[in-house]
Amino acid sequence: MLPLLEKEKTWTSPKEWKTYINKLPLGINIASFIGHSDIRMKAMGIARSLKDNESATKEEEQQMFKMLNDALDEGFIGLSTMDNPWDKMDGDKYWSIRHRLFTLPGKSEKISSNC
Repeated sequence: MLPLLEKEKTWTSPKEWKTYINKLPLGINIASFIGHSDIRMKAMGIARSLKDNESATKEEEQQMFKMLNDALDEGFIGLSTMDNPWDKMDGDKYWSIRHRLFTLPGKSEKISSNC
């Protein structure tokens, strides 16, 4: 999978993803989510985003809110989270159990997050 991603991945933002995906002959039934882990790692860095008991700072939360809002503005349908026993990005432990609710600035929706 990595060689394919290295060859094909040219996007670094939701807008660039939308441009990329719209060039492919995929039909009309395409929906995109932005990944929670993706925006968390981009805001906090990989090492900190995977540490036990590490929370995002207020500034990092704002960066994540902006990335989510940018994705929604580009037509993404929501935020994708993973909450399952095979979530092993950080090794051998199940880390997606730290949830809390927060409200997006200017939005009435609440989302569950691992921030």
